[in-house]
Amino acid sequence: MRRPDDSGKSFKPLKSLVDITGMSVIPSQFGVLARALEVGSARHQVVSQNLANVNTPGYRAAEVRFEEEMASYLRHGDTDSNGPAIHVLEGGAQRIDGNNVDIDQQIGLLQENASRFQACMQLLSSQLQTMRSAITGR
Repeated sequence: MRRPDDSGKSFKPLKSLVDITGMSVIPSQFGVLARALEVGSARHQVVSQNLANVNTPGYRAAEVRFEEEMASYLRHGDTDSNGPAIHVLEGGAQRIDGNNVDIDQQIGLLQENASRFQACMQLLSSQLQTMRSAITGR
């Protein structure tokens, strides 16, 4: 939407707001961390499902692409109401029974995801503590 300013010229509204401290408030740091935790939780569920089906004939491994989900959130600032996208992995080493779950790879993903999730939780906790200190003056 374009609106005229005082000089009669039109301008485009800003895509992000800036507060008086000069810090961007859209998307907020809390929003980014919340989205990272949401995507990490979905990724954990998908990897756990892959591990649970490691011996299921015909099962195709799935994945949640953390980096793509976060990049999309940072670009658009909105989230899909259905949660992070789940992609079925094609290719890879497929066994005779049609299952393509690589247990070593899935355990590595689970460990990586747990570390990332823990780091996000620590950042969120730290930010909440900083806000609490600012509010209480201690």
